[in-house]
Amino acid sequence: MAEYEARGEWLRPYSFRDTFSVRAHGIVKDDTLIAAAMGHTVEVHHRSYRTSGWRSVRKAFAEAS
Repeated sequence: MAEYEARGEWLRPYSFRDTFSVRAHGIVKDDTLIAAAMGHTVEVHHRSYRTSGWRSVRKAFAEAS
């Protein structure tokens, strides 16, 4: 853990909210349901979370590997 913190990287349970948001958008098309599941409004959701689709995330990961 100290190795990652020395590089300025960190992982906390909160980090997984972004992943949940991206994956949920790949399954559910209604932003209202996703925002409710995450405990906030649609406005907060759009302001706070990435809107990239799961396919683009997988593509970016594959290109980085």
